[in-house]
Amino acid sequence: MIANKTPTRINPILKARTKSQVAYIEASEVLQETMVAAILGEKEKVVEKATFHLNRSRKYHFNKIALGLAGFLQAYYYNEAHDKVKGNKYLKIRRKYHELTFIEDLIDTKYWELSYKLNSSRNPSNELINELRDTCSNFSKYLKLESSPIKIRIYVLLINLAYLDQDYEKISKLCWEVINWLEDKEFAFFAGFYNYLVPALIVQNKYLEAKQAILKALNNVNKNSNNWSIFTYFHFILEIHNQNYQEAYKIFQAANQRQTINRFLREQWLIVRGYIKFLQRQNQIDATDQFKLDKLFKNLPLSSSDKEGNNINIIILSILLNLKRNRGQIIDKIEAIKKYLQRYLKGNPRARIFIKMLLTLPKYNFIAEVIEFRNQDLWKQLQKNSIKVVGMSEV
Repeated sequence: MIANKTPTRINPILKARTKSQVAYIEASEVLQETMVAAILGEKEKVVEKATFHLNRSRKYHFNKIALGLAGFLQAYYYNEAHDKVKGNKYLKIRRKYHELTFIEDLIDTKYWELSYKLNSSRNPSNELINELRDTCSNFSKYLKLESSPIKIRIYVLLINLAYLDQDYEKISKLCWEVINWLEDKEFAFFAGFYNYLVPALIVQNKYLEAKQAILKALNNVNKNSNNWSIFTYFHFILEIHNQNYQEAYKIFQAANQRQTINRFLREQWLIVRGYIKFLQRQNQIDATDQFKLDKLFKNLPLSSSDKEGNNINIIILSILLNLKRNRGQIIDKIEAIKKYLQRYLKGNPRARIFIKMLLTLPKYNFIAEVIEFRNQDLWKQLQKNSIKVVGMSEV
């Protein structure tokens, strides 16, 4: 009987939820057993286990584990069992996985090199974009290989390229392709691809599809994780886009009950709180939030230092909150905001246009009808400029 009933010793913190997770943990343990058995000269005791978990590792594309188990079985059948036919069989399998893991390492190295370069620049150079484009073109031929690490890495690179090309339809298409493939293979839930997918759908105004993806993600992530906070934020943004302000407030309240340890996410929800206050003042929501705004702006060090990103939200929020109660403060900041536009927002035309629209408020004496009329050209420009960055601060 094949030894496939081995009790699995799983750390409760790493408790597996899918067949692929269970298979990976069990196969890793058996690979360790084969190493110990080889040292002790007791290979025969674990041959059946090794055979079973080799086949399962091949099914789930655990190629490095498959390489190790195939090497063990090759050595056993050549040296202990003296079965040349089976020895040749596992030699052939070992060669296949040796080549696969070599390609995996090659792609993994290039992937992390590009990831570092891309994450180090909010506005990547044309040279870097061309390097990414060439890499995607060269690596695409490897998508047909039986390797989940290869497929996942290449899809992430392709999605990043589509993001830089501002092709949000392609982003959602690529995300669904890899998500469906992962589900077919019964792999663990990959929140990362939903992190790409949801903002892309919102930008395309595909709100129903975005909500379905958000709810699916929330159903699959730990409620105490950063991912839960991220997808709850996306849910909040989605309801704002749908003008369901009261529903958005309920989502904010749910998020507010769970304090994330991630400083960036904490600040993101503080900024949301400011927009809640604005909606409350506009009588758009029935809220009981009594948060003091001066406290809000003092607790945003990370966002305030992100001059080309999240600090834009703070500037816009500051203008909106002073519309009715302290218009003089908006007027006092006009020159400073103009300099800010020139210095930090050259690569973000959409943010530049929107803030320019807000700067016309004092120019036309805060009269809504006049402002709307005078900003028609800017409004058209805003619609023509698609959102350049898909992420938490830009959606």
